[in-house]
Amino acid sequence: MGRLLNGRHPVPGAAGRPGTRDAAPVGDLGSAHALGALLERRGERLDDYTKISVNAGRNVVVALARGEGNGVLLKQHRPRGDDRLPMEHAVHTDILDAAALGRGRIFVPGLLRTQARDRLLEFELVPDAVSLADAVGERAAGKKSTAIPVGACAELGEFIGRFHAHTAGMAVPDVLSGSAVDTERLHIVDFSRLTPERYAEFSEGEIQLARTVQRDAPLTAALTRLSRAVEARCLIHGDLRGENVLLPAGSTDRMAVIDWELCRLSDPAVDLGHFIGSLLHRVLYAVRAERPTVAAWQSAAEDRLSSLSPLTSGFWRGYQRGAGDFADVRPLLALLTTYHAGSALLSRIAATLRATGELTSRDLLAVGVARKLLVEPLRAKARYLLDDGGAR
Repeated sequence: MGRLLNGRHPVPGAAGRPGTRDAAPVGDLGSAHALGALLERRGERLDDYTKISVNAGRNVVVALARGEGNGVLLKQHRPRGDDRLPMEHAVHTDILDAAALGRGRIFVPGLLRTQARDRLLEFELVPDAVSLADAVGERAAGKKSTAIPVGACAELGEFIGRFHAHTAGMAVPDVLSGSAVDTERLHIVDFSRLTPERYAEFSEGEIQLARTVQRDAPLTAALTRLSRAVEARCLIHGDLRGENVLLPAGSTDRMAVIDWELCRLSDPAVDLGHFIGSLLHRVLYAVRAERPTVAAWQSAAEDRLSSLSPLTSGFWRGYQRGAGDFADVRPLLALLTTYHAGSALLSRIAATLRATGELTSRDLLAVGVARKLLVEPLRAKARYLLDDGGAR
């Protein structure tokens, strides 16, 4: 139970659970006292649930499961400059539910309740789920033999394609109507041009990575071109990565798409590239930890990237089916998706370096994969977006 087990004061609704005490009654649901008090107001108790997990990061996410496997997921938005709670509420109630998107093998956990006072959203629980990123990473590291069906990734792509096509040109709620193009552009360009303000925030590894990018003229030129090409065409998920696609327990052909708080008007290629780039990152770094030499790591990573290609190409083919004519409206969508996959991979590498603080030879090999996506996009597109027959 993590933080729920620490402290001095007894927690409401948890009298029968040894150790459930909290240091102080605070409003953050990462506090056992706050969580217990919330459930007590609803006529429930912590002791009603057999499994409780807490993840306190950008938001506080609490999963509460009962013995029979059902339960709820509570997501408490932390205060920030842009209020994302109404954005996430709107996309669930006005976009996804209204269009009946996300029911079936690819689904969105239903929004059960919104409590604006507590900055709280309550969702259907996907019990004992594993993320697609973890499943891909475990397989890449040789820890899991169960294959993820290409058909499931194709259906995921089809769902995202339907979502993009459905929201293109529609009258969206005011809270979702702001364009994120300038933010997308700044994110891409800022990575290749390290400003004095950002310099103070970077770890040593991130600074080394930024210098590596700055010294590579074709790479910086590709990032600059990409920033100029971003256009607001439809609503996008905004954080479409393997970690936000869940596989319910015991299933590899059902997938839940979660965490819609960054949904915004932007370029469809951002969503597609972010998803592919996140899976590439997970494969590369899952292999890294088990290979004692750079040469062995490189060989193993190449094998795993080859095994990932059918999943990414299946995702792309599904997207084309779901998007229909909309996929043809965005010129060079496949090429732009490849560019954004490279940019997303670079961003994920930077996030890794924020934790490790050191740019190693293995990190540079991962940077090389990102560079190929950005500098040799036609070859990368053929590898990750085309099937054996060359279908686009």
